[in-house]
This record gives sequence, C-alpha cells and structure tokens, in this order.
Amino acid sequence: MDADLRVNALYLSSRLRSRLADAARCPVTTIIAPTGYGKTTAARTQVVIVDAGMTDLIRPALYGARHRIENLTSSGKPRTYTVVGPICESSDTFATGIELPETSRGDLLAIRTAGAYGMAMASRYNLRDLPGAVYSDALPTGRQ
Repeated sequence: MDADLRVNALYLSSRLRSRLADAARCPVTTIIAPTGYGKTTAARTQVVIVDAGMTDLIRPALYGARHRIENLTSSGKPRTYTVVGPICESSDTFATGIELPETSRGDLLAIRTAGAYGMAMASRYNLRDLPGAVYSDALPTGRQ
C-alpha cells in the first residue's frame, strides 16, 4: 500500500471510529454504548438494541456473566428491558428483565465492570471494529 493511501485509510478509519454510534470502552470499568433501537416483541418484552455487541463484551454470551447496566442519559419512568447487541446471534444478549429508566434511541447505556479482561477478549467477528478506548477520570462512575 502506498504512503498516501495508507495515511488516507488511517484518517478515514479514525474518523469512522470516532462516530457517536460506535461503542466506547473505558478500560477496567465500563462499556458505553448508544441505544440504536428499541422494540416490543409479540410476547410484550421490551428490547433495547445497543451498538455494543458480544464482539465487544463476550462474557455474558460465553458463560453468563452479569454486568450492571445503567442508562446515563434518561431519568424517565422505570421499565423492564432486555438489552441486546446488534449481532444476529441468539447469544448477543447483555441482560434480560432488568429495570432501566425509559430508554430511547440515542440514550447512552453503561455496561459496568467490563474490565481489561473483557477488552482482551474483544473480537472482530462479523467484520466489526474493535471498540475505541477512552481514558478519562471525568467519565461517570455511578459511585456516590
């Protein structure tokens, strides 16, 4: 690959990864993912689809790990949701039957305690990019 093409590819790649629609990982603590879509199934289950998937955090799909999930941008009425990723696999589920404030497209959900181990297990399955890493002491921790 020639130098100009490589520079342009790196620039384009970094611009695409910086979109809000991409999941961002705060190593050792949290995955923050925008809500892409919400729906109610025929069985009346409310499902929230986030931009993070089992490629970003495989532990719930692999061995049923549970992670606290919070809506960082809504203070609406509590509802019960199933939180899933966008990968068309039945195991791409982060949580079932959890209570969150009313969640809409664009809300930011925090999947806590993802950890460095979760980052080490991230993959590019289905040609998904690895999540971007964000290092900041200013991100919400959920601690009071």
